[in-house]
Amino acid sequence: MEPQKVNSESLQDSIQYLKGVGPQRTKILATLGINTIFDLLNYFPKDWDDRTHIRQIGTLQPGETTTITGTIKQVNTIRNRMLIILRAWIADSSGMIIATWYRRFSYKYDVFVALKKVLLPGRKIIIHGAVKQTHRYLELAVSDYELLEEPDRENLAVGRIVPIYPLCAGVDAKYLRSLTKFAVEQYAPYLTDFLPPALRAKYQLVPYPDAVKQIHFPETNSILETAR
Repeated sequence: MEPQKVNSESLQDSIQYLKGVGPQRTKILATLGINTIFDLLNYFPKDWDDRTHIRQIGTLQPGETTTITGTIKQVNTIRNRMLIILRAWIADSSGMIIATWYRRFSYKYDVFVALKKVLLPGRKIIIHGAVKQTHRYLELAVSDYELLEEPDRENLAVGRIVPIYPLCAGVDAKYLRSLTKFAVEQYAPYLTDFLPPALRAKYQLVPYPDAVKQIHFPETNSILETAR
């Protein structure tokens, strides 16, 4: 349950008050040093990945790490020793590429059951990954993706400068980005800036709440450098 009223005191509320954080995830986040909303706002990325440039599939070359967008044409899985590979044929106006996801094979359950439910032919998708040449086709080893069927949902994984956070078992990148984005929007304005305005103006420093927002989700590389 979220707090009814947000103010500076809310920053010390347990992380459990945020939407999508139950008792189990509260314990997992604590292993990262995230116990309160203030802790989450100050859990800064270890790095940033610039994924702002969308490439046409027909221009890709092996060895590149890039971002594409296209339509899913077909999906299948193949097994390679102890790995199972899910392959999705992605096409745009310039060509086609096979996007690949790798998982360790399990005799007990389908490791791709959730992914198969959303990677359906005809859906639009944006993908970030590494390009490699295999046999007759180019493949894109997927590191991040987002489906584009939800125009009102902000994309946090690709097509922008993406924060890279230290993670642990039970907390993946997509979940932590989404949780942090909510906290930044709702709570960052209530952070206290202890620097006097005159000192901040003298050294051209960004106000602390704005700096926190831009460090987590920078609009440009130059703004990120200023915020840091």
